[in-house]
Amino acid sequence: MEFLDGVSSQERAIEVIGRAKEFVMLFAFTFDRADVTKALLAAHARGCKVSVGVDRRWTLNGKTRDQLSRLQELAAQGIDVRVLVGTAYDVEYRAVQRSTFAGVGLQHSKAVHTDSGAFVGSCNFTTASRANRELGVLLQLEPEEVDAQRHKMDTAFLEGMPLRDAEKLAEQQGRSLSPHGRRHVSTRR
Repeated sequence: MEFLDGVSSQERAIEVIGRAKEFVMLFAFTFDRADVTKALLAAHARGCKVSVGVDRRWTLNGKTRDQLSRLQELAAQGIDVRVLVGTAYDVEYRAVQRSTFAGVGLQHSKAVHTDSGAFVGSCNFTTASRANRELGVLLQLEPEEVDAQRHKMDTAFLEGMPLRDAEKLAEQQGRSLSPHGRRHVSTRR
């Protein structure tokens, strides 16, 4: 329907969330916007099923200052927030005959999918992204496409770990989180 820059991408994503009647699914790599948080909370308050999937590594150890606190706010209000990862690196590296290494990729998509429309783009849901050269697309899907995409996103979302469980696991592994979401080694014995 429309090609968008960074600021317009975020604004249209908020509009799509605001029109949703049944469900909202947001996937993000980084996330710190108060206005997006407010839109998600409003959708939840009007009865929409709201799901937020974010990158595990960046949420627990990243540099986006307000990411963890915004996500904790959503979870505290009953929104299902999960941390996600990509697939194992070794599978893709082996496929192109390159040396493999341990680890998994990122949850790097930036998308909003609702019963009222969808947004997909390069723009993170952060203040810093508003200054970047970004490209997003606003989509209007047919009902069968809405359902098919919801199923795909649900499948990926359910593979993730609830935010609270991920925080507990990180703490058990000897890490604690600073107020800015940065990782530092615990000095407790």
